Amino acid sequence: MCYNDRMIENIKKSFQIIIKNSALIQPLIMFILFLLVFNAFMGMNVHANPAMSFVFLILTVLLLSAFLSGWLYMIKFAIDNYKGFDKNDPEYALKILYGCG
Repeated sequence: MCYNDRMIENIKKSFQIIIKNSALIQPLIMFILFLLVFNAFMGMNVHANPAMSFVFLILTVLLLSAFLSGWLYMIKFAIDNYKGFDKNDPEYALKILYGCG
């Protein structure tokens, strides 16, 4: 098996994980929308004051780190439970969304 075949297999597995765990996409889309609104709102005030630029940069980094910590935990959980997936289990949705809060 050459390198390209393994890469294609890994991409197929990644799409299967995403399809089975569609809750992984929703927080990403919501965060991108929130970040766009935040940047539009704060972007008006950034150019007037250099201190505001620094505050804007720090807040953006903090928002990104808070989001990524929860979202990457959700991805780790989805990968760990890839083989033992039971969509009808009522506790599964609670477990995978635990990383969002």
